[in-house]
Amino acid sequence: MRLALLAATACSLAVTSVSIAASAAEPGPYLSFAAVWLRISDTDADQLSITYDTGFAVQGAGGYRFNDWLRAELELGYGRAEVRSLEGPDITLDFEGEGEAFAAAVNGFIDWPLDGKVQPYVGAGIGIAHTRLNDPAILSPRGRIELEDDRSTNLLLQGEVGLSVAITESFAFVPSWRYLRIANGNNGVDDTKAHLFRAGLRYSF
Repeated sequence: MRLALLAATACSLAVTSVSIAASAAEPGPYLSFAAVWLRISDTDADQLSITYDTGFAVQGAGGYRFNDWLRAELELGYGRAEVRSLEGPDITLDFEGEGEAFAAAVNGFIDWPLDGKVQPYVGAGIGIAHTRLNDPAILSPRGRIELEDDRSTNLLLQGEVGLSVAITESFAFVPSWRYLRIANGNNGVDDTKAHLFRAGLRYSF
């Protein structure tokens, strides 16, 4: 009798756990916001290398979960980082300039519907990025050499891996790492590539 009671209790707890996990992944819309630590990779330009200071970004998205596995979203973002220096084989020059990017992307994700509060996922996205380099100048031994501002709009590609950690049935904490590439290279200058370390919140309706 006692064994049967324990078995029934265990089954009840298991069903409750699965029910809670399933309710957190029910189909429906969601909103998300992320604060981002931005690290832009050095950009090679002929025999020079452009280096950047650590930057930041903010991103917001509205999406829809189709089932336990699939969801998609439209994302808007803004990022900024300072250009640090130009480095060549025999010289390093300080550089002044503020880089900005406004981006819009469509992302798709695959979630692993595990029991419990933690759910890993992977995803990828495609979109456009409008980049601006404001007030650029080279600080040389001969003085400050001012350059023209640069603006362009280009294709954006990105991939992401992360975790969704349930806080409540509606809210989740979402840490992730993202690799981003903007196809703005030309005339011997490489595309812009960046690593984004994101701390996000997601609210599911």
